[in-house]
Amino acid sequence: MKHIENFHLGNMEIIANTSGSLSYANGWTFDRVNFKPTDQSVLEIKNSQKMQEIKYSGS
Repeated sequence: MKHIENFHLGNMEIIANTSGSLSYANGWTFDRVNFKPTDQSVLEIKNSQKMQEIKYSGS
């Protein structure tokens, strides 16, 4: 399967019921992204490379 490569998210707040999962990503970056899953879950990252750490905050 081909990776989604060099994707950048910036200047946003993401509020979701649950974190879910992300697969086949490579080189994603997050700049001033505030991720708030209401169930306090952590995004599951599978089959991915060179992913920047995702920062979480309480809802």
